[in-house]
Amino acid sequence: MYPEATADMSQPRRGPTISGHTSHQIGLDVDIWFTPAPDHELSQEEREFNLALNMVSEDRRDIDPKVLTHTHTEVVRAAAEDRVVSRIFVNRAIKKALCREAGAHRHWLDTVWVESTFSYEKLVLA
Repeated sequence: MYPEATADMSQPRRGPTISGHTSHQIGLDVDIWFTPAPDHELSQEEREFNLALNMVSEDRRDIDPKVLTHTHTEVVRAAAEDRVVSRIFVNRAIKKALCREAGAHRHWLDTVWVESTFSYEKLVLA
């Protein structure tokens, strides 16, 4: 596994994030972007406006296999099997790819939900 960027941490006293992302209002959510960590300390502007890698193909029916890899599946599986993680929200195409890769041991996929109110194209751990 490799270092990744953490984005949109929950607000300690609730409320939307600086970017306006409002799903973090209960104080328990965090977005994990599978963007490799940079080789330098990010400036405030870079932290606020660096975008996550888009893991979904242009037609939005599947993932981009050059971006979402087996390593990502293993990270999501490890998070889903952790007792402190209650839900992981992903785009429909990402869930489809995770199901393909899961093999016979699929119990961890019960923690991975398709987000229906927002079209996530990155992985969100909640």
